[in-house]
Amino acid sequence: MEGVEFTQPSGSSISTASTSSSIAQQPIQTNSNTNVRLEASMHAQTNESHPGQNTTSKEAKKDDGWTIIKKTQRFSIFIPQDRLPGDNIIAKKNFVYRKILDVLGLISLAPTSIKGIKVIRATYETEAQAAEVCAKKIADDNDIRFAKLEVINNQ
Repeated sequence: MEGVEFTQPSGSSISTASTSSSIAQQPIQTNSNTNVRLEASMHAQTNESHPGQNTTSKEAKKDDGWTIIKKTQRFSIFIPQDRLPGDNIIAKKNFVYRKILDVLGLISLAPTSIKGIKVIRATYETEAQAAEVCAKKIADDNDIRFAKLEVINNQ
């Protein structure tokens, strides 16, 4: 606040002068707080590495400081509904669920249709889990098994 003079009556004391100087310093403190907030912003790049951070399977660190996030892969396998025991779709789905329950990593189990064929789709986290379910015999009275989409399309 250059060029601004405070005029006070001759009987004023030094305490009012110190009050006016503290008022003049407030904008300076506000500007420094703004700078601190900008530096703490999520858009500000930091050169520090964070050795304590754990990366998940979805993240991979590169040397330039950028984080690459990959899309989660899911592996779907299918089984035709017409060869499963049960009176309705709910009974068939429950039957299949009980047969594949012991394999961990099941994301979803849902009825759907592929090119007019009614199937039940099971989605797993890893390809190994899906392959393990494909190897299982589901129904006792026939040799029906889960298969990948390519096999269902060729039927």
